[in-house]
Amino acid sequence: MQYIVGIVKDSVIRNTLVFSGDNENEVLSAAKSFVQNGAIEEADEIVIINPEDGFGIGDYYVNGKFSNVRHCAVLDKDDFCVEIKTMPFGYKEGDELDNEIPIVSYQKSYVGAFYDGDCWHFDEARPISRNLEVENMITPVNTDFVYIVRHVATPERVKCVEALKKVIPDLVVLEDTGGKPMETFIAALRYDKNRPIIMLEDDVELTEDFCNKIKERVKEAPHRIINFFGDCGSKNRISKWRDGKHFCWLQCCYFPTGYGDMIADYYPQWKIEIEKLLEHSERIGMRSTDTFFDGMVAHWLASRNERYYISLPALVQHLPFESVVDPTRSKNRQCKSFVK
Repeated sequence: MQYIVGIVKDSVIRNTLVFSGDNENEVLSAAKSFVQNGAIEEADEIVIINPEDGFGIGDYYVNGKFSNVRHCAVLDKDDFCVEIKTMPFGYKEGDELDNEIPIVSYQKSYVGAFYDGDCWHFDEARPISRNLEVENMITPVNTDFVYIVRHVATPERVKCVEALKKVIPDLVVLEDTGGKPMETFIAALRYDKNRPIIMLEDDVELTEDFCNKIKERVKEAPHRIINFFGDCGSKNRISKWRDGKHFCWLQCCYFPTGYGDMIADYYPQWKIEIEKLLEHSERIGMRSTDTFFDGMVAHWLASRNERYYISLPALVQHLPFESVVDPTRSKNRQCKSFVK
């Protein structure tokens, strides 16, 4: 049986060949050997072309689909699509900018959608303009933050809080005196209904000029939760958006005005759902609902299909204290991107 094979380079069908074989896998294997032996130009992909579809040399093959016309989605600095461009046949490798992503066909729905590096999120549309000056004229950024630290009074944490106060004179200290950490977390979320909250934990070291850096960083995403410590296992210092379901680390986070109350209101619903899963806690590695603070925020964000922003490099460092939630946890949970 004969098959038409397309040789794809830079998402363009550069050549077509005819192979005989019993099945597609056999033909693709033969074509791959043909390319590897240098008989024709190198290929990014080798694909079977159905002649009835009418595709051939010069057409495009992107994300497993053929197209007669190639389009690229132009991304802004936050990886949201702001424009669709048509790419002519014959462009060379390197002609494209890093912020242009091939798409199969023109769809207006791409504009405003988020690209996470692997796939598109059409339900994550955001305003197109990323001009901070213009955005802030429309919706001014409130930098009158209330700084809150949740505190358990162990000797080393008391010293840490005293150090935080020297940098943040108006720091609000909410102490957990009754062994009810979730109640303290809810109290922190509800502390101020009219101002954004910068929530800290009592085991962090601050970067230099911390408060001014916070004010500048918040402007990057003032209407979404911002994590100033996340992605601790990576040396990458490039800020990014991440799906809300992956939210973790509460060493230093920004909550826009009103978010604290909304998350606190979600707690009863989340507690019921999570306690059903906790029946199998040893198998799934879940924590108690009394201490699973970041898990609750993640569930709340996921329920809204909302992403959060990781602002890097980290503005705080996690100090190697013994965990008051779980003493068996490693003390080596520092952020590699932190710059003092």
